[in-house]
Amino acid sequence: MNETYLFSIKQWAAATAQSCSAASMRCMMRTLYLLMSLAAGVALAVAPAYAEAPAEPVSAMAATTLDKVNINTANAQTLEEKLVGIGEARAGDIVRYREIYGLFVSADELAEVKGIGQSTVDRNRDVITLE
Repeated sequence: MNETYLFSIKQWAAATAQSCSAASMRCMMRTLYLLMSLAAGVALAVAPAYAEAPAEPVSAMAATTLDKVNINTANAQTLEEKLVGIGEARAGDIVRYREIYGLFVSADELAEVKGIGQSTVDRNRDVITLE
């Protein structure tokens, strides 16, 4: 069945923002492109999946669907898999930092690791645990 829904810019942006992961650059870029197209007056055909926004806010969904990661015990592979914006090199840096300076006492201390900024810490705050 080929259903199409026409949305106002506000409705479509809200539905898309809730369905995109904060970490998905491709999703955010696609959203920006489509919003710019809408602003230019181009009609948008949207799949039925976007017809209804999720009932829960995005942050509540993230907290329930993402596994927590203990930054004091996780190995580099686990850190890379679970933390948004952390690749293989940064995950290794986190483990080395922990070996040199000891256990993290707060999630914010993660920003002390070279190459990890406060914005990366903030994006991952809901999944980081210290225990």
